[in-house]
Amino acid sequence: MHEGHRERLISKLIDGNTLLSDHEILEILLFYTIPRKNVNDLAHRLINSFGSLQGCFSADYHSLLSIEGVGHKTATFIVTLGEIQARVEKNNNELPTIFSFDSCKQMLINSFRGATEEKFAALFLDKQGKIIFRKIFSSHSNSEVNVDLSELVKGTLVRKPHSVVICHNHLSNNINPSDADDKATEKIYMILKINGIALVDHIIVSGDKAFSYHVYDKLDAIKKKVDLSLT
Repeated sequence: MHEGHRERLISKLIDGNTLLSDHEILEILLFYTIPRKNVNDLAHRLINSFGSLQGCFSADYHSLLSIEGVGHKTATFIVTLGEIQARVEKNNNELPTIFSFDSCKQMLINSFRGATEEKFAALFLDKQGKIIFRKIFSSHSNSEVNVDLSELVKGTLVRKPHSVVICHNHLSNNINPSDADDKATEKIYMILKINGIALVDHIIVSGDKAFSYHVYDKLDAIKKKVDLSLT
């Protein structure tokens, strides 16, 4: 009977059912730390003890252990989820809602600070320019960025952005784009265009400085060059 109940709850979650209650969401999480027992009562106890889901995820390890039915594994799991939630909220607060070079410049500089290899990042935007997803790819190189275009395209197929901003870092203090940077921008613009996605900007970060292809009109020149080659 427990297995049927668990499968029904998980199916509701996967189907995007927004009617799941807080205790049902918590119950699903508990399935993975207490695999062979009915955890419905424990989910209710946790919610009642800490007042809400947020209260559960804000609780410390020893407070969780004081609840009947919570052992080391479950308490550690909930504390870990609470820490993940706190870090995600912190990152979201640092991420501007609408993209512009000025609003995102410092965030991007912070993202690459302390990097010991060149990395490539992509910001996915919706029609209003809202940032809906951010992903950083590592090139495992300290001299150049090897952009895995298949990973970028795969990400666009999943997230379905209206437009994309790309960014990478230079380990030197030189933020000026190289010929290789220009060629990579051309290739990325072409692939995104073929897939019906706009390239909004390519930003280069080095130290506390940043260069924008859009602001310095280099992106328009590249777009014209590529568009001519496609006609």
